[in-house]
Amino acid sequence: MKLKLKLKKYKTLPKMESYIYRLQVELIFDIVSRLHYSDIIHLGQTSSSLNNLLCRSDRIWKILYQRDISSRPPSSSYFESYRKVIRDTTNKGRNEILMYAARNGYEKLADRMAQEGANNYNEAMVEAAKGGHRDVVERMLQEGAKNYNEAMVDAASDGHQNIVELIQRWQSNH
Repeated sequence: MKLKLKLKKYKTLPKMESYIYRLQVELIFDIVSRLHYSDIIHLGQTSSSLNNLLCRSDRIWKILYQRDISSRPPSSSYFESYRKVIRDTTNKGRNEILMYAARNGYEKLADRMAQEGANNYNEAMVEAAKGGHRDVVERMLQEGAKNYNEAMVDAASDGHQNIVELIQRWQSNH
């Protein structure tokens, strides 16, 4: 016995974005704040309405800033720099974001990019050493950075003796 299935034929598919807009905005932001940056950007590329709600909204980027960089409310200049770099994730890649995080001392963001597959630890360690960002230098060492001499020279020339000492201790123990 053959089973016949009747499929309803649609002339056009129902618009999925209309279902999303039935959710409360607070719920949408809560869901989106748990996504990876590139997923948010890709979601925003599906429609101009979602792009305006998500990618162009200061609100979601402030939530992400507080999630990944600092629990303190961001100053406008840091926030805009962060937003620009993250929105360019699909073009610049994780290594560029790791360099940005190292240069600016954003340990949480550096850690996140390392987890996401960024791998330019040597260059990031040197950038963090130049800026005196001890926590980021230590994280890059944990990830396998080996460019000890350049990082120590740059740290010493900028007066960051604590970073020189950190790298020396790391070298002697590993």
